[in-house]
Amino acid sequence: MDDEGTHFLNVDLEVFSRAPLDGLVAAFGKKVRVLHVGKWGRRYAAQLEVSGSGYQPHAERLIHRFVTMVRALPSSKRRFWNVAQSREFNLGIEATVGSKAFELKPQPKTLEAIVSVDGTVAVTVYAAERVGANSKTMHQAEGAPPNKAMSRRRVRAAAHRLDVSPSHV
Repeated sequence: MDDEGTHFLNVDLEVFSRAPLDGLVAAFGKKVRVLHVGKWGRRYAAQLEVSGSGYQPHAERLIHRFVTMVRALPSSKRRFWNVAQSREFNLGIEATVGSKAFELKPQPKTLEAIVSVDGTVAVTVYAAERVGANSKTMHQAEGAPPNKAMSRRRVRAAAHRLDVSPSHV
């Protein structure tokens, strides 16, 4: 992927609450891929991806799919969303060594959709890592599928934002 330069990875929906979020995740069903659900330090968290999103260069489309899922929640499940302390649409970007610049410009209607469900936008840039004599991204170096390698980084990044040790996650 170094040939591509810095690029968009995926959108994670990260919800943090004082109450368990299993009901919210269950309501989304198979429309989401669960990266984490459960205790996160002293709070509860759910980290989700749109099922089958993999590597799509369409941040806007993924955000709108999440927003559509939230709007379609039955009121009994929407309360999990409404009482959450944080509802982040986290845009993941992977940097590569030697990339000059990268822009990701969410359109106003996408930002309005996020705000309409009381969400916020976060951007996580995963730094390029050097391995040996040539530079490779983490997933290339480990030979792991990109999403698994990125999941480990997401946990560390989210723990850092919340000032929680990843070992407590």
